[in-house]
Amino acid sequence: EEEKNNSKQLFDLNYPKLNEEQKRIIDTIIDENGAYLNYCILGNAGTGKSFLIKTLMAYFRYNNISYGVTISTGITASLINGRTLHSLFALFTKDDEIKSGLTLSDIQGQAISQMKYLFIDEVAMLSKKVFDAIDKKLNYLMIEKYGSERYRPFGGFKLILTGDMAQAPEVIRWCYNDLEEA
Repeated sequence: EEEKNNSKQLFDLNYPKLNEEQKRIIDTIIDENGAYLNYCILGNAGTGKSFLIKTLMAYFRYNNISYGVTISTGITASLINGRTLHSLFALFTKDDEIKSGLTLSDIQGQAISQMKYLFIDEVAMLSKKVFDAIDKKLNYLMIEKYGSERYRPFGGFKLILTGDMAQAPEVIRWCYNDLEEA
């Protein structure tokens, strides 16, 4: 109950500090809570994406809406109280393919299966292979939980993707240089 009250206070404190565009984003997500929609929130460094995420997380906690917060790097994960995608989904590489060791019998798999929303921050840093592995794993968990008729993109979870697309050229340049040196 105390965490719920703290979350309500945090939301009430942060919401007025949001600019009009940020408020419109949060209002849209809140108003469309029952719909199966995904969101992509992009902006340059320093535009308040992390603040927006924290404000939305406070709203979700206050309203008992389950969610997970992931990011591509561990250092940044600590800024938004999240986890890396690799740790949340137990991702590993096998035969040049990205796999997930998560199952519904794992405590972590059970927790993920209860989520309604999944935040993925620093989306520009992720490859198609990682997205494919997450899509497969979320579908596997939901099919295991509800049966084969349950197939939906990303298992039916609502994704909130955030990031700075200005990082993409640097990621591409790094990958290209890495391949040349291999």
